[in-house]
Formats: sequence, structure tokens, C-alpha cells
Amino acid sequence: MIVEYHTIASYSLSNSYFPDGNIPYMTVSEDYLHISYGDRGINSIYVNNRALLIKLDVEASNGYIHTMDKLLPPLEGSIYTNLKEDSSYSIFVDMLEKTNLSEYLNTVYDEDENGTTIRYRRTLFAVKNSTFQSHSINNIYDLASYLGESDTSDAGFRSDDNLVYQFVAYHILTNMQSTTDLMNFTVYDDGTEEPSDDVFQSKILNTYYKYGLLSVFNINYDLYLNYSSQTGKGIQLVETDWNVKNGIIHTVDNILEVEEPEMANVIFEFTDYELLAEVVGTEIYRNMTYGASGYINLSKNQVGVNNENVTDGIYDWYQPTATNDSYTIAYCLMGSDAIGNNALYKDYLLVDLGTGAWLEMETHAVRRGKYKVYAAYYHYINGDGPIGQVKFAIDGENLENTLVSRGDRYDDGSDVPQGYRIFELGEVEFDVTETHTLRLFSSSAALSGGSNSDYMTWLDYILFEPIEE
Repeated sequence: MIVEYHTIASYSLSNSYFPDGNIPYMTVSEDYLHISYGDRGINSIYVNNRALLIKLDVEASNGYIHTMDKLLPPLEGSIYTNLKEDSSYSIFVDMLEKTNLSEYLNTVYDEDENGTTIRYRRTLFAVKNSTFQSHSINNIYDLASYLGESDTSDAGFRSDDNLVYQFVAYHILTNMQSTTDLMNFTVYDDGTEEPSDDVFQSKILNTYYKYGLLSVFNINYDLYLNYSSQTGKGIQLVETDWNVKNGIIHTVDNILEVEEPEMANVIFEFTDYELLAEVVGTEIYRNMTYGASGYINLSKNQVGVNNENVTDGIYDWYQPTATNDSYTIAYCLMGSDAIGNNALYKDYLLVDLGTGAWLEMETHAVRRGKYKVYAAYYHYINGDGPIGQVKFAIDGENLENTLVSRGDRYDDGSDVPQGYRIFELGEVEFDVTETHTLRLFSSSAALSGGSNSDYMTWLDYILFEPIEE
């Protein structure tokens, strides 16, 4: 286990690729290492805020060796158990236990009915006792009074209608977000133009509380949660990147109250579902260390598409009887394949619908407001002309523009180059902050003598970009 934790086997990593934050490639033990820089820059690089790198880039025939001044203890325990062992978080730990969210943060591994091992990774924004006490909050009942919640029964604290439950769930992300991930704002640079700084310095994340949105802002290279441009204040991280077996812990300098954040970019990734992670399995799902490409066809029985026996499905997938078994959807991790270079987490939802078919899903919550809507996808050149035409609809309203994923051409007749692309679908306006129904459907017939690939579209995410008025 010690050797596995110190080894990144599938990627040759020289010091020039060390990020300030989590290394995005897993160790052999399927954990992540954290890099931080001291006052002397490259001469003071620390791993997990513990071990100093004293010798870099010793080149071997199959990679690099870096020498540290001390051994790294392997990660042990969950977010919940690690936090519980630190008495400075005891108030927050009690809140996690009374809301039963401790169970969610304690799960590291699980196994589905097919024997596939699942490795969970979450994020917690933890609050220390001293921070709570600065607001005269010494226990969960003080928090209930602070929030104006009258139901302080055991059952009440475990209800998602309870303000205390919503508050605690608001501190949890369902995926793993290191500081490197939180500070990544370049979300749709397709190589054709440089994004402007004013657009790409903020984004909104979804929390475990379904309607709780959390904004992330980069203000003069400092990271803020729920920053207010009116007050010039926000929540900051005072201790960061505490890696554990099922995710990561950041400590915040104030309590995060559930609020509607200022407008910012919202990304809805087609593959961002915990149930999908369970279906695909830890070895492939968003595993950037995975060297090869991984294709997992998603059957109706696996993800609940048009299957009345599955109540927790991800997608609703309709196909006419005549083509019911001819087309598919799939989860695709591109690994070292060039098609994955620009995709978030290097993965796509491969949609191969056919004539008359559609795929529908529920998005995460989106803040009320007006947005331009973009689709990020991989575009293929096709000499016979435009195929793979997909229309998008939100809450039953069709967006104006049709995505052509294969063989699209500019007005002068020249081919849109093959590669990762961003396409503007149209505009939407939401009156309330809530989740939405997204439907996509094929709007083109296959070419004469063509095949299923005529409909094939590689989808990365939908971006809602705020329109300032």
C-alpha cells in the first residue's frame, strides 16, 4: 500500500507539470496527491503539505523519480471519520450526524448488483467550532434558531425541507473539487479564440442540497465562494485540499448560508450523475489516469431509460419500435485519445439516436436569469455534407439553432475543422431558480446507404452564459 500510494503508474510526470493543487492523475492506490509551493517556488515543493521534494526529475527508462524528505502515510478513512477525529470540528460533526449526512460522507466503496466496485469522491466545505461560535452557535439547536427553523426534532433535522438539513447539505458537493478544480474557469475555449477575463472568472456549482447553488469567483487571484460585488466580500478557504479516501475537505472562514448567488457561468455536464458513476464503475468513470479509451454502452435496464421498473433512472430515452435495438447511448472516457484533450474530465456522452428518437434528462438547478446557451461537443468532418443534426429543447421549448456534429460547413462552403467545438444553441430566460428538463432529438435522416454513425454525436456539456442587461 505504501508503494502504491507513492506511484503514479500511467502518466510520466516531470516537475514542469506539477500543478498548484491536486495532481489530476491517480496513484496506483486510486488516490490523489496534492502539490503546494513554498516561498522559494520550485525549490520548495511540498506533497500533501507534508513532504518536501528534495530531488526532482531523475529520468528513468519508463518515467521520472522524485525524492522526498519523508514518507507519505497512505490515506485512511472517509471525510466523516477524518473530521470526527479532529475536535476543532465537533459542532459541525454533530450537525452531520443529526442530519444523517454523515452517512453520505462516510461511504468510500460500494458494490452494485453486478459486482462492480464503486469508489465515491465528494467535497466538503467544513466549518470549525471557532467560526460557529463567532455567530453564537454552539450546537445544532443554536443553528436552528439562527436560521429560523422551528422543527428541531430528530426526524425534522433529517428532512430535506428543514432549513438545518439544507444548510448542512449546502456545504457538500457530490463530486471532488480540489482548489485546482475550483479555480478552473476556462470552460469553452475551443482553440479558435481566447476567452475574455471578465467572462471566465466565475462559475456556479451545484451542492448536495438540490436547489442550493454555490458561486465561485476569482478576485485578483483569490478564490471566493458566494462573492458579492456590492459588499466586496465572500467566503474564503483558510485550509485547503485535505485529501481523504472518499474525497476532499476544505475549511471555510465563515458559515455558508444558503443564498441565491450572483449570476455566473453554469455548466451542466451530460455525464454528471452519481448513478452513472455507479453504472460505469470507478475504473473508468472520470478516471483521467485511465490510459486507454473506455466505452460503456448504457442499456435501458442499467440507467432507467424508458423502464418503468427503474425509479432512479438518469435518462428518458425514446425510440420508435422499428429502430429500438439499432441505436444506443454510451459513456465514453477518451483517456489518451486526442478527442478527449479539451473535454471536461476527458469524457463524453455519445448519443446515437436515429430518426424519430429523443433523449431527455433533468439538469441541475440553474439560477433565475437570462442566458446564452452553448453545447460543447467534438466535431467530425464528413465529405458528404451535414449529418448528426441535433435539436435541443429546454422545458418543452426548442432552442433556435441546430447542432451539426458531423460535416458542418461555414457560409463560404468550407468545412468546419475537425476537433473540439462550442456551438451557440440560442437564448433562454428562467423566472425562478430550479432544475429543468433538457431534451435532444435527431433532426436529420441518415444518408442513403449510410449507417448508425450518421447520427452519432459526442456531447461534453451545456453552458449557460449570463446575459447582462
